[in-house]
Amino acid sequence: MRAFLFHLLLGLLFVTAATARLPFSTPLAFHPDLCLFYVLFAAFFRPPREAATVAGALGLCLDAYSGAAFGLYTVVYLWLVCAVAWIPRYADVENTVFIAVACAFATLAEGLFLSAAAAFISRRGAGSVPGLSEWIISAVFAALAGPWAIRKLNGLFSRFRGRAGRMGHMIFLADIHQNRLD
Repeated sequence: MRAFLFHLLLGLLFVTAATARLPFSTPLAFHPDLCLFYVLFAAFFRPPREAATVAGALGLCLDAYSGAAFGLYTVVYLWLVCAVAWIPRYADVENTVFIAVACAFATLAEGLFLSAAAAFISRRGAGSVPGLSEWIISAVFAALAGPWAIRKLNGLFSRFRGRAGRMGHMIFLADIHQNRLD
């Protein structure tokens, strides 16, 4: 019940932050996708079924309230969860460099998919497609801010839940090899 309440409250917070934009709300030239950080947190630190449920619900809410074509965010978020949900079984996802690279690539994948969909849907072909510079700025921002945001979400979830998350007692393949070498 606590996990459901946590995902409900933070999901509403991130959907509201993503869809209710005022002209003076951000001085940046781009709008960072904070929901993407939440989806990556769920994919890395929560069980795969829970992560897919969070990604699907968050994607449906963003599709309903963002004004974009229905289904775009749902498809992107579910694809990202399917692409990265298996990684915690084999690698240490608490590594800051790994999280930074994953955030940057996820931002680029999301931007590429949404831009391709916008170019396909628009009549003129390139009316609403963002440029390469906006993608690069978003990826750099995601690489810098993503690890911090995902670590804070994991700490908040652990405090909210009152115990360690999914990564509590796992032994990684690299740790086994390291112990054999010592």
